[in-house]
Amino acid sequence: MEWLNEDTWIISDTHLFHENIIRYASRPLDHNDIIINNWSTMVKPQDTILHLGDVILSSAERMRDIAPMLPGNKYLVKGNHDSRRKMRNHMGFNIVDRKQKRYNGNTYHFVPAFEYGVVFSHQPLPLEWLQKWHVINIHGHIHNLKTLDDRHINMSVEVRNYMPWRFGKVLEEIHNKIDPNTLVSAQISKQKSGL
Repeated sequence: MEWLNEDTWIISDTHLFHENIIRYASRPLDHNDIIINNWSTMVKPQDTILHLGDVILSSAERMRDIAPMLPGNKYLVKGNHDSRRKMRNHMGFNIVDRKQKRYNGNTYHFVPAFEYGVVFSHQPLPLEWLQKWHVINIHGHIHNLKTLDDRHINMSVEVRNYMPWRFGKVLEEIHNKIDPNTLVSAQISKQKSGL
């Protein structure tokens, strides 16, 4: 992922125009305006932003209207509410190819970035994988719920002030939670993971 660096913006679970999300995740009524304003103010057209899934629940026409309001070179780890075709054609996202693995009857999709000691996903990955791989999971999906351990970092907008965060700031947060020496190098982590 040559486009990923510490200046890359990260956001998850914007759920733009999803009516039930206001009640489900205790969002303010004007959450769409807040998210769009924060994104358009912070992210410049030349910036890169990685969305960890569940961008918008709306018609194709509304998606085409909203897309120009969300600047940047947009990458997406597809969430359970995202259509690959709609996100690419109407919203202008590059879809990040994911690996998948089954665990306890569920299929998990993820994007390794072992050079940073992290794995990106929409849904939180099983803790035993993270311990085995010696990585941190940066994810969304759980909205305003707290993560249960230090190896999961929730990027859902509800716990991130409805705005994107620089990857470098997220890495600082990780290093404040967990000893960076426990995150092994890219080569060792890749070997241990079997990926």
